[in-house]
Amino acid sequence: MNLEFRVTKKFVNELLDILDELVKETRREKKKKYPCAEWERKRELVKKRLRKLPEYVREAVAMIRIQKKAGKPKEIDLEKRIMPFLFARLMNRSNRDVEELLELFEPLFGFKVSYKTIERLYCR
Repeated sequence: MNLEFRVTKKFVNELLDILDELVKETRREKKKKYPCAEWERKRELVKKRLRKLPEYVREAVAMIRIQKKAGKPKEIDLEKRIMPFLFARLMNRSNRDVEELLELFEPLFGFKVSYKTIERLYCR
């Protein structure tokens, strides 16, 4: 079976027209720029809210009343226990990874915790 394919001038012109349309369409898509200004505005908003996070936590903790239980009292107050928990969730990392990060940020948080401490925060 012999299949011959002849390239004609008409066929080439049709292909060139299709290619021209594809080039125009691609160029139109490239002109759509990334919305940098909008991204920067949202980024600043997130940064502003993150800076207020300790204030929000203090407000929330002030509303909570905890009954005293028998046994050893907690070494770390509720506000300081919430911050590593939130940090772990914001970083979207495992508790062991967060433990390593918290060692770096120990001066920022003001205390040292183990991964087990973070795990215990889930159930309390």
